[in-house]
Amino acid sequence: PPACKMPSPRHCRSGSASTAILVGRWGGASWPSTTLLFLRTLASNACVHFFLLSDLPPPAPAALLPVNIRVRNVSIGSLYEMHQRAVGLSLPGGSAALESQARRSSGKSFLAGRDISSTKLNDLKPMWGEVFGELLAGYSFWGYLQDDVLLGNLTAPHAIADPAQLAVSDVVSPYPAPYNTSGVFMLWRNTPAVNTLWRRSSDASRVLSDASYLVFDEWWGASRDNMAAVVAREAAAGRLRLRLGAAGWFGQDYNSQPNTLVCWWRGRVFSSPRFGATRTNMPCH
Repeated sequence: PPACKMPSPRHCRSGSASTAILVGRWGGASWPSTTLLFLRTLASNACVHFFLLSDLPPPAPAALLPVNIRVRNVSIGSLYEMHQRAVGLSLPGGSAALESQARRSSGKSFLAGRDISSTKLNDLKPMWGEVFGELLAGYSFWGYLQDDVLLGNLTAPHAIADPAQLAVSDVVSPYPAPYNTSGVFMLWRNTPAVNTLWRRSSDASRVLSDASYLVFDEWWGASRDNMAAVVAREAAAGRLRLRLGAAGWFGQDYNSQPNTLVCWWRGRVFSSPRFGATRTNMPCH
């Protein structure tokens, strides 16, 4: 299975290497200027496997990438077709519209433009357990991650991907209630029941046919039965185990004070002591 393609270091605790995280970037001329630092924080999490999905050239030569990072070239047309086959995506203009928007994006997200929102892809992230099912086969957990995040030690005790915590969780979010789900970083148990949670939303068909970004992946947009609402409802009914605020999240999302200082050092992220007790091992967005 794909999980066997990337060996895990011997120091990884049992179960930790069964987590795969997808990082998607389409359109634009190149990866962000911070990509090498981003890759360094991924590499420091040797017990987690990362797949970079993009139509861009690899951000570094394959021979130089750490063993826990793999690049998969996925064109925009292929991306659309994968969603169409797996979940029934049917946007106005189809893949041709996405291709046209990508050519006009000038470095923005591949969906940028007047007719298709620059962040429509975020609506589709909760579906990736189905869309990329073959790639994720063999992993116990899968997740998605934006490429503007710095990672601490994800598998440290009590961190977001701590194997002991994952063993008793089905959905893991860095956000507290009532936000529940994040488009920036999420972890999902790789089972049919969890991978199809998005189908339990009354907004599911609209998400698949409306070209605008409905914020289906989070809590604050036009979608009223978004993933935040779905996982809250399923958790309340006892049908899934939801772990919230798992990461000690730190960054622009919740900090309203200017001049925030965050340091990354030897695989750990530290928040500035002047904002309270120094915290480590959390992602920073």
